Amino acid sequence: MRFFGQNYDKPGPGVPKDQPRKKGIPRVFELLVREHREMIKLNLIFALIVLPSRLLLLLTGLFWGDILSLLFAGLTLLAFIPIGPARTALMFCITKMLRDDPGYIGYDFRRTFVSNFRLTVVPGIVHELVFSAQLIILTLILSDVVEGNLTAVIFASSAVIFSMIAPYFFLQAGYVELKLIPLLKNSFFLSFMNIPRSFGGALLGDMLVLAFSALVMLTVLDAVVLIILVFVTVLIGYSIPAFFCLSFIWPPVDKVFSIEETLRNRNEELYSTENTNASESVKPH
Repeated sequence: MRFFGQNYDKPGPGVPKDQPRKKGIPRVFELLVREHREMIKLNLIFALIVLPSRLLLLLTGLFWGDILSLLFAGLTLLAFIPIGPARTALMFCITKMLRDDPGYIGYDFRRTFVSNFRLTVVPGIVHELVFSAQLIILTLILSDVVEGNLTAVIFASSAVIFSMIAPYFFLQAGYVELKLIPLLKNSFFLSFMNIPRSFGGALLGDMLVLAFSALVMLTVLDAVVLIILVFVTVLIGYSIPAFFCLSFIWPPVDKVFSIEETLRNRNEELYSTENTNASESVKPH
């Protein structure tokens, strides 16, 4: 249990205050090395929330045409309920890493999950319905059940567009005080105002998860391969794609809303106030 019970009282190397951040690939590798344990913990939490719906979706397909498929389909919809808030919490925790802001994965995830539950539960269900439909179609295409170049092009185009827009919504939900419709509008405009970054985030984010999930579905009868793929999914299958996606789309979102600067100024004001109160509470000698 050492993995989950590290000694947080022992100071680490930290990040020097005035040290300029690396950029591009060096920055990605720096964060992966520094935060790999936290990303694994985060992935384990998120996987516990998401994987039941994936299993129920698989059972729905296996029993398709049977009365049991209706039961599994209903249970799948219920399992979708916590995924939107969990996705928001996942993105919030990863962007804290991108901001070099220390935190506790369990606490940050739970707080963001609870505070954004009402806002993101319905979008999360819609996201999972679309994702599930894409997963089924991709599985059918890869297994040659559905043929035709036009079908593949239409599927790929719709999947990429959806994967470009959706991450902006859940990312904003964790930081910006807006209602559902403004968040959706912002997500659309941010996606198409930053097409290169949105496209890169889509390919290394939801599209990567989609392709990997389809691979799991296709190898369900091969026990050894399935165990390996499920192990990878539970370990890093969600946090790493989300990290790659956010590495692309976080900068434009932060630029538009000045999130990091606002939080930094707020922390400095809070620190200054606490120091003033502490000094006033000391009796003069």
